[in-house]
Amino acid sequence: MPFDFSIKITGAAGQAAQFVPQGGNAGSTLTVKANDIVSWGNDTTEAHHPWPTDAQHHFLAVTPATMLTNEIPAQQSSNPAWVVVGKPGIVYYRCKTHPNRNEFGTITIT
Repeated sequence: MPFDFSIKITGAAGQAAQFVPQGGNAGSTLTVKANDIVSWGNDTTEAHHPWPTDAQHHFLAVTPATMLTNEIPAQQSSNPAWVVVGKPGIVYYRCKTHPNRNEFGTITIT
């Protein structure tokens, strides 16, 4: 049975945002299983766009199937939510809207 998980985006305007996984602290990894559902809640005054990267935080090319979500407006939730697909491993992401800020997160698929 799939479960729903959330990641809260926090931070002050003009500052690097932090991704805070459900039950964790800023910078910690969200651990999920295949078919779980992940959504982001943007609790900032700026838009953010979680985008898949490699382990060195370089943006990856995405297709509709590998995109995590659309850009998330300020004070909104992600749309669509991301249904976890793939095999066990780590999904790295960073904010594509602010590529010059250190806005990174990780999701571990078990």
